[in-house]
Amino acid sequence: MALSIELPAQGEPFQGTLPSNLAAVALLTSAAFLGGWPWALMAAILVVTLRTRESGGWAMLQAAAGGLFWLALFHWTGDRRLFFPFSMQVAASAACLWRINGKWAAVAVGALVTGVFAGIRLLQSASAHVLGVELIVAAVVLAAGLALLPYTGRWGASTAAALLALAGLLI
Repeated sequence: MALSIELPAQGEPFQGTLPSNLAAVALLTSAAFLGGWPWALMAAILVVTLRTRESGGWAMLQAAAGGLFWLALFHWTGDRRLFFPFSMQVAASAACLWRINGKWAAVAVGALVTGVFAGIRLLQSASAHVLGVELIVAAVVLAAGLALLPYTGRWGASTAAALLALAGLLI
């Protein structure tokens, strides 16, 4: 007897949760082994946020795909700065999920996740100047992500936030 998984069309909820559970496990495991505790903590925030705010499985598959992309790029290049776009994707995803509770709830959740990022960077001995620049870029990135949400959806907004964060690194 072969195991087969049929995925529904995008926007339709999964009948089961196996694909989204596998995606969450893949993201958390990869984050822990390839990125270490900072990546695993941010991945856990993403998974918990999605599990508590989202009923369908597509969101987890999309979030895991984005997270695994940043992890693979980090592992391939060894560039520790790629933690920033990954973290901003997590912050934007969380903020977008909370947008249904109002814009201030979204801003508060985005700021909370960004605060976790800043705490991690402090533990990594980031200089005040570098952390200040990262926080300014993070504020712009989150504002842009929330502004794009009505036009692109959550996946587009969080992806745009991550790409804007990457652009902020390159400037």
